[in-house]
Amino acid sequence: MNPCPVWEKNTGRVYLFFICVRGHVTERCQIVWGKNAARLCFLCSEDAGCSWGEVKDLTEEVIGSEVKRWATFAVGPGHGIQLHSGRLIIPAYAYYVSRWLLCFACSVKPHSLMIYSDDFGVTWHHGKFIEPQVTGECQVAEVAGTAGNPVLYCSARTPSRFRAEAFSTDS
Repeated sequence: MNPCPVWEKNTGRVYLFFICVRGHVTERCQIVWGKNAARLCFLCSEDAGCSWGEVKDLTEEVIGSEVKRWATFAVGPGHGIQLHSGRLIIPAYAYYVSRWLLCFACSVKPHSLMIYSDDFGVTWHHGKFIEPQVTGECQVAEVAGTAGNPVLYCSARTPSRFRAEAFSTDS
């Protein structure tokens, strides 16, 4: 679900991120019960998408034990970008469980975040949630800031049907 490609200009690799959901559990069920069934996966192509390597599951590497607090998550939709610094960015969002009541999640809110790599896609990490605004699906672009320095711009959906904007000066 939610394919999100990014092209790495130095190696020419295309990374295709997506999520797999175990047991066909709906997003709604994951949110209500606070039990994540999503996995962060990607494929890599060395020949501009003519052929693809094996699927790799990055859930443990990128999210780790925090996944217990993420009711569910997804990447994109859309595409990732490579910053002028070389950093690869994959837009994503997670439904964070802040409170539990008995056996179900009673306070779950979506927050946008970025998944990134600083070593041409060898290792991946996740950044902080965009808070306090409740945000979901997002897109990113690198723009020039007021002093001409690069700024990462994020435009994200909100539950109240308007868009939220966020800016990062540390990529």
